[in-house]
Amino acid sequence: MDGCSASLHRREARRQRGRRSSALLGLAVGAGVAALLLPQSGAETRRQLSAKLRRRKGDVEEAVDRVVREVAAGIAAVDLSGRVGASRNKGGMP
Repeated sequence: MDGCSASLHRREARRQRGRRSSALLGLAVGAGVAALLLPQSGAETRRQLSAKLRRRKGDVEEAVDRVVREVAAGIAAVDLSGRVGASRNKGGMP
């Protein structure tokens, strides 16, 4: 049984490597075709991409700040000593 299991494991590992290789090859070919079809120069493309990434970075930072504020407000609203929970559980439930 161990030999059969090991054989199946090796076969699955080969399949996964093949899928990964195919995906990487497809990505490389797609990137190459896209680079050939772009209407502007490489320098202009890099400039535009860099500007978009800077804008997205600001968007992400704002979203993270908003979530941190919301979590902090939620934590501040909860009495961590357990008194809020005790007042809600007057029926004797833990």
